Amino acid sequence: MKNIKDALGNTIEFGKTYGYSIDSNGITTITTGIAKKFTPKGYISLEVLTSMSALYNQEATESKYATAKIVSVKPLKLFKINRRF
Repeated sequence: MKNIKDALGNTIEFGKTYGYSIDSNGITTITTGIAKKFTPKGYISLEVLTSMSALYNQEATESKYATAKIVSVKPLKLFKINRRF
């Protein structure tokens, strides 16, 4: 298996919690999940734990938008979270 790196250059640890955020049209979405596997296309599959969103600079709340239970994310977007949910 490849030595897959996260956004900080650390090796991805499967079974550990990671998070990432994305912006689109003023909406920021923050997702956390457990790294499950490396996909053939070079992504990391995350089992979603939480999904929150905010419009512009408002406080983030539980996402109102449909969220998949598993998402695929580029490894370089992931940050390890040392917190339990």
